[in-house]
Amino acid sequence: MSLLNPKEREIKKSVKENESEWEYSEEILYRKCIKDMKKIKISKIGQKEIKGPIQTFLINWGRMGRILESKKRKSKWQNKLKKSIQIHKNFLESTRKLDLEKTDLNDYEKNIKNCYLKIRYAVAPTSASKVLHMLSPGFFPMWDNKIREEVRKEYKPRKINESEKGYYNFMWAIKDFLIKYRVAIHLLNKRYKKSKLRILDEYLWIACNK
Repeated sequence: MSLLNPKEREIKKSVKENESEWEYSEEILYRKCIKDMKKIKISKIGQKEIKGPIQTFLINWGRMGRILESKKRKSKWQNKLKKSIQIHKNFLESTRKLDLEKTDLNDYEKNIKNCYLKIRYAVAPTSASKVLHMLSPGFFPMWDNKIREEVRKEYKPRKINESEKGYYNFMWAIKDFLIKYRVAIHLLNKRYKKSKLRILDEYLWIACNK
């Protein structure tokens, strides 16, 4: 099966499989963390929010504890992340109104790269994508090592890696997929009442881990 050029039924099958396997408690946790963050202005994010919904999202839902509690980052990443978010607060706030599928990424290239780079420095590549997704779930897609590698193999227009340019290019790959499979993603979005990027994340997770 081609990851980026599947049959529509393969997307539906993968999402259905993920829905049946995903633990109920973890799905509730994802929804609650996203919902809680939507209520908070990005300019108001401080240590309380970092150690609350953001840390919960990364460690309890995203299972990033091994990375974040390593000797390199333990007890330091929260403050670095807070500073990184505040440096880019205006840009991050503006992305909350954006839909990745409908946005010309060329208009935001510099800001995306700079923002991702700063947050990656605080929490590493996979966690950086999860933080960005949490802050703006309709614009920033999530990845992990496996998804990044598998998408890289198939997406030829742009080079994908864990750098800031690589994440920007990954956003293009996801945008292209959303446009190509607009109807199928829309139907799944309505059926499961989840964002398009969350639906696509479920598809990629199952497809890349078979």
